[in-house]
Amino acid sequence: MQDEYKKKSEDEECDEVSYSVKLVYAAAIIVWIFLVVWLSLYRSHMLSVIILMFPLALFFIGIFNSDVVTEEVERSIFKTNYAGVGFLFLVPLLAWVSKDYTGDGEWFTTLLMVAIILILFSLIDVWVKKKWIRTYRHAISALQTMALFLIIYSLQEYYLTGVGSLGMLC
Repeated sequence: MQDEYKKKSEDEECDEVSYSVKLVYAAAIIVWIFLVVWLSLYRSHMLSVIILMFPLALFFIGIFNSDVVTEEVERSIFKTNYAGVGFLFLVPLLAWVSKDYTGDGEWFTTLLMVAIILILFSLIDVWVKKKWIRTYRHAISALQTMALFLIIYSLQEYYLTGVGSLGMLC
């Protein structure tokens, strides 16, 4: 009887974590759409639009797979994720490159600053109960995904709009 109760309790906890992970990715979708609209990222080349769709696809994959992803899989994925620290070294380089940008410099700088802010938020350690660690990791992953794609977007904007050397791709 006690084993049955324990099993039921574990299943309920797993369902609760899966639900909270789905909420994290749903919130990430809303935040990403807000950023795209706020920064007017949708008014760009076709390649830019394709880049902007990737985070949405990844967030939907996260929602659909939240029921089947095990803690072991999450540990192996999140164990090797040092993206936040790597981005911090990349972003000053992008800011330096923005000096040569011939487009709207204020917009380009805002884009980079939003990426930096997302990276910094992803580096914040929040001490939570054990059952919320998985949800926390997915929230960090969503922030890093948004930052990564803002950086990718800014690089492609730099080369398509800023210096025009890749203009043939649009």
